[in-house]
Amino acid sequence: GSSTPIGTAIVQADGTWTANVKLAGDGTHSIVAVDTDLAGNVGTSAPVVFTVNTVVPTVAITTTGGATNQQNQTISGKVSADVTAPGSTVALFDKGGTTPTGTATVQADGSWTANVTLGDGTHSIVAIDTDLAGNLGSSAPVVFTVNTVVPMVAIATAGGATNQQSHTITG
Repeated sequence: GSSTPIGTAIVQADGTWTANVKLAGDGTHSIVAVDTDLAGNVGTSAPVVFTVNTVVPTVAITTTGGATNQQNQTISGKVSADVTAPGSTVALFDKGGTTPTGTATVQADGSWTANVTLGDGTHSIVAIDTDLAGNLGSSAPVVFTVNTVVPMVAIATAGGATNQQSHTITG
């Protein structure tokens, strides 16, 4: 570690102090406060560790969209495997909405799975992950078109007794 000060502060009469510091880049930073009183005594704090991560997570939906007659869908994907992804929450949003359609916890390997219910119609699903450092990553949309309406089918040709094996059937 470095012994170069990254900030200074004046200790107030009540013993409190405040220092604004800028940590140099991504990674782990162990911060120690050192105070030297007027008599020359040096006090050192216990270290406080900050892990800076400014890398936006890469988020992907791996489930294939498309036309379906199933309203209940299991949607899966991956989040980039950085140290802050596991344990973070992926939220699924439909058509740019602000209320999640579903959520999932990112596993150690970056995978996630959410079960959602989609109504009839077209759904453009986007997965958004906010990693534990607060970085926000978003997937490309995957479109599901749900149609649970059963088609109406009727035969218009009249049936009955016949001596013919070949028939033209219309509907």
